[in-house]
This record gives sequence, C-alpha cells and structure tokens, in this order.
Amino acid sequence: MELSPFEKIELDRIAKGLESEDPKLATLLSMTNLQRHRWKRTRRGLLAALAGLALLLMSFRLGNVPLGTIGFMVMGGGYLLGHALHR
Repeated sequence: MELSPFEKIELDRIAKGLESEDPKLATLLSMTNLQRHRWKRTRRGLLAALAGLALLLMSFRLGNVPLGTIGFMVMGGGYLLGHALHR
C-alpha cells in the first residue's frame, strides 16, 4: 500500500525535524549507515575466516598442531564476527 501525498509530506517533515534536532541520532538510524556497518562486519569476518583457513592449511603442510589450532580458532572467530553476532 502506497503512502498518500499528505503522508509523504508529513514523514519528510518529521525526518527533517529529527535531523535538525539530533543529527547524530538521525545518522545512526539511517538505513544506509546500518547496511554499511553490517557489510563491514561481514567483510571483516570473511577475511578473518580466510586467514584462519590459510593458517590451518599451512599447519598441515608444516606438521604444526598448535598453528592448526590457532587457525581453527581464528576461523571460528571470523564466523562469529561476520555472521553470528549480527543480531
């Protein structure tokens, strides 16, 4: 259901009032800011998981069990950072 022209005008007026009254809150609540923040977390998590995978594979090549354990933990941390903690 589409908004009527009057409702659109009223929403614009409320949004401009919020921006002028509290610009920090308006920036925090803007959808593009939330999406950008979520994408940053996802990207960081993915990079951490890939770094952990690289450490894990390197540990197999070197036969170094502690390095593999660290790689596995970094992969898990990357998953948590990028996916599970979004909520």
